[in-house]
Amino acid sequence: MKTTHFPVVMAVLAFTAGFAQPAFAQVSRTPWQMHEGQPVIKLDAELPFNGALPENDYIAFQHAAIPADGDGWEPAPNPETIGFGGSTASQIDTAGGTCFFAVDYTYFQTFVDVPVGSRVDEFKIAFQGMDDASRITIFNSTYPDGQVVDGSYVTRAAVGSSTATTDLHALVTSGRNRVVITQVDWCPTGNTLQSAQVQLNGSTVKTAAVSAPPVQANRPTEFCSPATEGALEVAFVNTSKQPVSFHWMEFNCAEGGGPELAPGEQAKGITYPGHIFRARGAGGQTLTHFVAGADALSFVVNDALVAKVAAEGEPYTEGSCSPRSEGRFQVTFENLFNEPVTMQWIDFNCNPKVLRQIPAHGRTEELTYPGHIFRFVDKNGAHLRTLDVAPTDEQPYWIAYH
Repeated sequence: MKTTHFPVVMAVLAFTAGFAQPAFAQVSRTPWQMHEGQPVIKLDAELPFNGALPENDYIAFQHAAIPADGDGWEPAPNPETIGFGGSTASQIDTAGGTCFFAVDYTYFQTFVDVPVGSRVDEFKIAFQGMDDASRITIFNSTYPDGQVVDGSYVTRAAVGSSTATTDLHALVTSGRNRVVITQVDWCPTGNTLQSAQVQLNGSTVKTAAVSAPPVQANRPTEFCSPATEGALEVAFVNTSKQPVSFHWMEFNCAEGGGPELAPGEQAKGITYPGHIFRARGAGGQTLTHFVAGADALSFVVNDALVAKVAAEGEPYTEGSCSPRSEGRFQVTFENLFNEPVTMQWIDFNCNPKVLRQIPAHGRTEELTYPGHIFRFVDKNGAHLRTLDVAPTDEQPYWIAYH
């Protein structure tokens, strides 16, 4: 098998032509984390005796809001099994609620890494000692917003007894799968999730130590790979319908070389913990960034990711947020391109929010506030221009290459 070495610092990557199932193709997961979520929610109407059944429209979960990965997540009491709560752990009484007239959600997550080529015939979450009910949501490149099916819901299992989801393997994909348990308590006094195990093909998936913390950027605008040790074999996979290129982000944050894959192609290479790779689509648009680690060994680009970037724009890495300011005024934007552009507002938390499309050579007006930030992307999601506005600026703002 021929090996090609790209001329990058420290020979970071060595890619092979073609692809065979590598020796690292073992499914692993991260330790369980816990998030307390929102406070106890009091209800105006009484829940049915079991609000986690399909005939009751799973009504006990209607107020659940899964927290985004990041702030607020902490290690579970037992990172291997969860080990949460007990017979007196319910907060409903303390919050002034009563049985069936209040709900309290607690969230647990683990990241399951499925290397390319791994066989996934059955995937379940098995519980012991859980009340009152739980729901499993799976997030991945196919289901970036999370997916739930009827078999994702599990009702109470007394301490010492067990229960499980149905087979959820149809929701699992190669690469990173975020598995979130939404556990609901609707009646004091008990509030328990004694044990949850990820089961693949009848065996329990064990946790794997992470070789390096997830490194995404030294500063908001820069993606720099750190100097680390401990070689990792990783897979680069393009299942989308367009060519995709992967680029190693060098120690000085410059964009380096990497594999260029036609639709359906795969490659493998050697890299190091925490090293960062940027994926670009056929239009040169940034699709995402991958960070190598013991729990992140497969970098997959699929049509869902390409479509998401086309609809929402490239990942926002400029690092600036719209300020909370006063003095509302009107701005005008004019599109000088021969094709429509998508207009976004960068919110107070630095998240891009799609507002509308501006037709080719069209104009749009917006009521806004001083310092607010607007970003414009093309049909592929590639960044065109970002503007922060002020009432003293000359108008209209022209949308063109800048």
